[in-house]
Amino acid sequence: MTHNWRPRRLIRLCAATLAALATGALAQAPIVNPGAPGAGARSLLPYEALALARTAYTGGRVAFLQAMIPHHAQALEMVLLVKDRTNRKELLDAAGRIEASQKDEIEFMRKWLAERNEPVASASAADHAAHAATDPAAHHAAGGMKGMATPEQMAALAAANGPEFDRQFLTLMIKHHEGAVEMVTDLTEQPGSAYEPALFELTRDITNDQNAEIERMNALLVGLSSDARASLKAGFTDAGEA
Repeated sequence: MTHNWRPRRLIRLCAATLAALATGALAQAPIVNPGAPGAGARSLLPYEALALARTAYTGGRVAFLQAMIPHHAQALEMVLLVKDRTNRKELLDAAGRIEASQKDEIEFMRKWLAERNEPVASASAADHAAHAATDPAAHHAAGGMKGMATPEQMAALAAANGPEFDRQFLTLMIKHHEGAVEMVTDLTEQPGSAYEPALFELTRDITNDQNAEIERMNALLVGLSSDARASLKAGFTDAGEA
């Protein structure tokens, strides 16, 4: 009786060789880490990937979220004024988008903090300002709340109506959005502060969404300007007409 062992042995040897080659190829495959919002991706060494995979989180993340919650809350306070003070559709649409996105983001940020037994920030900008006065280190770590409207500006906005309200709202909200984008930039410049996938997605959404709204609101604000030069485009002909 002849045993056909050689072909089977060859098959086993080939399978083992292929498995070894595949394992080697996987070990040498590049590890790509997405960059911060607006930045490119970069390749990581194995020890760098392990460091980023740790579940530990930085104090900078906590301070950022604790500041961004009341920052978003002020935007919602401004949005609540829109419906009763303007009938401009573009402004109503912008207010609706801001309200929807920032309510969701506040909910995520509060949940993130609570799950890590970190103090959940008050949704009041005034409360956060009072806390910053008593704990300057935390306020500094968060980069402050940039682009915030002052109490006087909020009062003036609430007292305005029609085109004047539209101009004030757009001016304040553009600055507010620019401040939020700057806060994200401050966070991502801290090593390891925004590498967690969920937090990375949040910071990316804040940057992308608010930059898009800034562009839309700037276009609306130009249309409201009483200065004819505001709508001029670059070029010799327009300059001559001006």
